[in-house]
Amino acid sequence: MTPEQLEHLRKIDAHLEKLLAEAEKRTPNRWGVWGMSVLAATINSFDVSTMKSVCSTDYKDEDGRPRTFDATFIASCAGNAEAGWKTLRDEVREFIEIYEALPAMVWMHAEKRVASILAAFPLELLQ
Repeated sequence: MTPEQLEHLRKIDAHLEKLLAEAEKRTPNRWGVWGMSVLAATINSFDVSTMKSVCSTDYKDEDGRPRTFDATFIASCAGNAEAGWKTLRDEVREFIEIYEALPAMVWMHAEKRVASILAAFPLELLQ
């Protein structure tokens, strides 16, 4: 692994740290959709009166119809994205730790995995 690639991994780690810090501020529990709003169930119930709007999407398609699919997609991704960030961050940190202890070991055994992570997070996305 080159020093540039190692620095790239460190930037990915910092980026994931920011995302996870933002995720800690979100309403816990389940997510749902009501019209154009993404809702968070505050007591694990999808009774609209107990839910809190966390964002809304007012995007319309080329015919001027609302795109409720956007809100549905955001709601379905909320918890899953956070789990993926945690998993990837653990792996990135492991590569950094191993590289710092045994530089040749990471590249010999994980070259494709590291390359895949670096490609998924181009530097311009991390600025």
